[in-house]
Amino acid sequence: MEQPPGFCAAGQENKVCFLKKSRYGLRASRAWNKKIHEVSIRFTFVQSKSEPCIYMKRRGCNKFVHVALYVDDPFVFSEDVLVKEALYAEMNFDVQFLGPVRN
Repeated sequence: MEQPPGFCAAGQENKVCFLKKSRYGLRASRAWNKKIHEVSIRFTFVQSKSEPCIYMKRRGCNKFVHVALYVDDPFVFSEDVLVKEALYAEMNFDVQFLGPVRN
């Protein structure tokens, strides 16, 4: 391991921090992500080739559902509330709507 450029301290160029565990490497988060992936594929969602954390499904003529995973948090995007509710029922997860995503 090396210190990143611009962060080298004079006289301490060989010192680095060693992480024992990464937040994103925790087993529970990985297991939850894997479970959501398995369910998404089972319910005919298509995983994006360019971004593996995005799943897409077309329902009807103009109804789309997108599921984006961030570690172990799924974000469901659809213009149709009924489509989102149907997805929650299909996935059989205890889902809470916490409001719109803000930036």
